[in-house]
Amino acid sequence: MSGFGKIYESSNWGVGVCDNTIGWGSSYKSIANCSDASFSYAEASYATDGVNPTPTITGDAGGTFTATPSGLSINSSTGEITLSTSSVNSYTVKYELSDGTFTEQSLGITAASFSNVYSFELDGVDDYFKIVNSPLDVLDTSGVISLSFWYYISNTGTDMVFTQKTSANFELYKTSSWFLSKAGNVSFSPSQPPVILNEWVHVVLTLPKAVGTANFYQNSVSGGQQLYTGSSGNSITIAGFPFNIGRRANNTFFFDGKLDEIGIWSSALTSNEVATLYNSGTPIALDSDSGNYTSSADLHGWFRMGEEATFSNPGGSGNWTLIDQGSGGNNATSFNMQEDDRTTNTP
Repeated sequence: MSGFGKIYESSNWGVGVCDNTIGWGSSYKSIANCSDASFSYAEASYATDGVNPTPTITGDAGGTFTATPSGLSINSSTGEITLSTSSVNSYTVKYELSDGTFTEQSLGITAASFSNVYSFELDGVDDYFKIVNSPLDVLDTSGVISLSFWYYISNTGTDMVFTQKTSANFELYKTSSWFLSKAGNVSFSPSQPPVILNEWVHVVLTLPKAVGTANFYQNSVSGGQQLYTGSSGNSITIAGFPFNIGRRANNTFFFDGKLDEIGIWSSALTSNEVATLYNSGTPIALDSDSGNYTSSADLHGWFRMGEEATFSNPGGSGNWTLIDQGSGGNNATSFNMQEDDRTTNTP
């Protein structure tokens, strides 16, 4: 008889108790392989402000729950997840029985629910926003800033996204790649970051005032992109000049595309904070800490790009005002834009 020496359980010559059949006529089953570690959560992801989920165990009880990587607050006996103390990330939850049988499930933890209804579309011809008292001026006192935004682009033309001053300047612009000028061009490694077309993409740039390293994150490292670093060999002084969104300071190279959720901090965000802001492709509120994001107190400028925006002459020609929801209180004003330039296409 096959498998002689093992213990078998009969089911009267019918279907056996366990899944793997050994022996005569498929009527004997190996008890050694009877363990079942099946379990499941009702959803594939949960927000940190949601109701704590507990999995349904459809296999054998008495196993142990673990999760990788670290950061998930999970009860090892029941599998209940404490969402409020869990870090925003993607995890693998494992349920293992004492004999080594286990089952795994992928599970995502996302940031607290956040309503993002609007973005602005700039036409690449003459549309732009200007902030007279630039939030970037904080660089003179903080020594470092972080700049976050979401973009949707469908072309590889030369467009300016953010600029301040025309010489010894700050400029972030794109062709088919992203470029940074900080009183001279910054070369990124391993390459200039590529522009990703026809989808919403998240960018975070950390920039020192003096000589140092500039970091460019695109869709965070966790979003399938990588960190690009550049040696910034020049110090800049840009205070006292307007901050432009969507054009060069000399009124050229207008931006053609959509922009959303522009944030400026008086500190350098960490890679873990960047991953939290990316949030698997869904923006989060910047004015409150969430998961690994702990720098809300340093938020100097936040322009929702539609939410809280007002148009000066509804139904006619006018200008948009973007309310600064950061600590700087420096509102942005549009030029040459129409009421319908505010769109409902958002990340």
